[in-house]
Parts: sequence; structure tokens; C-alpha cells
Amino acid sequence: MTIVAVIPAFNEEVHIYDVIKKAKHYVDEIIVVDDCSDDATAFIAQSLGVRLVKHESSMGRSEALRSGFKAARELKPKIIVTLYANGYHNPKDIPKLVEPIYWLRSDVVSGNNLYNDPDVLSFLGMDEHLEESSPCNNKAPADIANMSMGFTAFSSSTFDSLKFHENDTKVELSLLKDAKSAGFNVDILPVSRLCNHDNDTFQKHRIGVVIPAYNEDKLIKTTVNGIPEYIDNIYVINDCSTDNTAEVLELIENPRLQIITHEVNQGVGAAILHGYQAALKENMDIVVVMGGDNQMNPLQLPNLMMPIIEGKADYTKGNRLLSEEFRVGMSKWRSFGNGLLTMITKISSGYWHIMDPQNGYTAISREALSNMDLHNLYTYYGYCNDRKYGK
Repeated sequence: MTIVAVIPAFNEEVHIYDVIKKAKHYVDEIIVVDDCSDDATAFIAQSLGVRLVKHESSMGRSEALRSGFKAARELKPKIIVTLYANGYHNPKDIPKLVEPIYWLRSDVVSGNNLYNDPDVLSFLGMDEHLEESSPCNNKAPADIANMSMGFTAFSSSTFDSLKFHENDTKVELSLLKDAKSAGFNVDILPVSRLCNHDNDTFQKHRIGVVIPAYNEDKLIKTTVNGIPEYIDNIYVINDCSTDNTAEVLELIENPRLQIITHEVNQGVGAAILHGYQAALKENMDIVVVMGGDNQMNPLQLPNLMMPIIEGKADYTKGNRLLSEEFRVGMSKWRSFGNGLLTMITKISSGYWHIMDPQNGYTAISREALSNMDLHNLYTYYGYCNDRKYGK
């Protein structure tokens, strides 16, 4: 069965990478409709090898969806799934939406990941769905609530009934109405959502993010702009880049951004060291390290920081080997090499519980950082495996 995902996007450079990466696990093709974004949305989508439809002028979500369906239908899919590039829709739930269509129980299945709107469900004759279904149990503005209806699977039999006559936030509901009016079976299922942690928890701590950057002019702006508001300071260390990284950094308007420039390339370890020193000087309680290539999802920041905030750890590290989802884009040889280096590091360090030591997405407490011998930190890529670094 061919399943095509249609993702309308406008200035979604912060989340588009993660949405595409996850969606690839569950669909056969992905079509991104870039509605004349003026950021790196189209560039990121193209770099991931998906089909890209570009609007020369912004036409709104309705026309973006229409363009996506037109391109998708040329592939003759059995199912088209719509989802948005802003992180509200969790691609992991695509199988949940597709299954009722596969077993001919429904023609259209829409996921509701915020809360059920009584007016919407009543109109569709689905009052039995009125129970609270949101895993986050939080209300949202009407615009976001309507967008939650945009995570929908349509069977091929329904394609001709969709009119796309509404725009903006109304288009999602209008497509369900079109299918319902044409006599198709429309269903709504509760789906998951990437819940926001309580930002008040993080705002009680001073948190800094260190970003080593070498020749990252394409993605460094996207990376910086994706840092959540609860982060106090962002330290970008330009490690003597030979491209336009310096120029791009100077144009970023973010009061939290501090740029540290290396006149001579010193290596990623040295860049992190100088970021750590700047964070310590400004009394950061937690310091996170992220790459400048936008491959470290900022939505995962709470997962790294909460063990430190709760006193369960002083140092946390991401683990790409934990799930196939986190290894998207990693070749078999690279995956094998990471596994081998993990075992070698376990043997040499004696830390048998660690995994994926090459992963640079980390967080550390001020207390642990203050007690480290930073001057003996390995300055190049081996810093991840340096035994001194782990002590």
C-alpha cells in the first residue's frame, strides 16, 4: 500500500528536519509544500531528499494542501496523510490513523492531539468522542486547536470530494466536512503530542547552551533560532570557519546570543571548553552542548535537563543507538562504527553503562563542570571519548 505524506510548511526551519526524519519511518513518499518561506525550510527539506513543491508567493494553507494533494495524486497513492511542520503532530501516530482505512473501517481518520472540540464533533455526529483525550490536558488557542484537525489520513476514494474552498485554520475542518457530506465514513482518534514541559521549572535555573560551529553558515541560524525561550544564554563558538558562518552570526538578532571567535581552528573540544568557561563565568546552573548543524532536536532538551534538575544526575548524554528513529540518516557502516567505539570506550573507561559516546548532545551541572579539569580536555573530536572528560 502506497502512503504519501503531504506537509505544508511556511517558515518552519526549526522543526521541519525532525518532522520529516520521523515521518520517513511510516510513509512511502513525502511531499513538502513550501509556501514561499523566507527561511531555510525549503533547503532543509531538499537536503533530506523529499519531493518539494515551492510556491513563488505565499498562498496560505488551503492552497498548500491543494498543491500537495495534486503532486501526491500523480503517485497514485492508496492513502494521503496530512501533517504540519510545526511539531504539533507526532509522525509516530501515522500507523494509528492509517490502520482503520487499511481494514476498510473508515475512509477518513483525523487525529486530535489537543482536546476534542464539542462543536466540531457534534457537527460531524461524533458526540461519543467528547471525552478528554489530550495526553497533555491543556487548552490551546483556536488556531492551534483547528490545526490539530489537520493530522488526517484520507483514502484514495475520498480525493475527488475534497474542495479546499476554505483557507487558513478553517481548511482542516472543511476537508472533513467535504468527506462527510459526500457520504464517506469519517472518524476521529486521540493521538499523542510532543507535550511541553512546564517552562516555569526551567526558568528557575540559569541555563546556557554551547554551540561549537565550524563552517555551518547554512544551518547555524536555524539552530540558534530553534533554542527555546527558557534558555538564558547561547554561546556560539566560531572555530575559525572559512565559509560565511561569521557573517550569518552577526546578522542574527537574538539578545541571548554571545559569539566567541577563534582566530585559529582549535577543534570542537576546544570550542566546547571555551563555551563552558564563558557559561561558568556567568553562573549558569546547567550547560547544554548542541551542534551547529541543526541535527540535535531542541524538543529533547527537557529530557537531558530534568535528571539534573531532579538531582538524579550531574551529566546526561543523548543516545542515538536507543532507537532506529534516532539513527535516521546514519549509514550502516557508521552505525556499526559507533557500536564498535561504544564497546571500546566501555572497556577502556570501565563505564559499562554508557552508550553512544560519540553523541555530543549533552547537559552538565555547574557543580560537575566546576570540578572538571577543563584545561586537560581533549580539543578535537576525541573529546567525547576522553576518560578525563567522564570523570
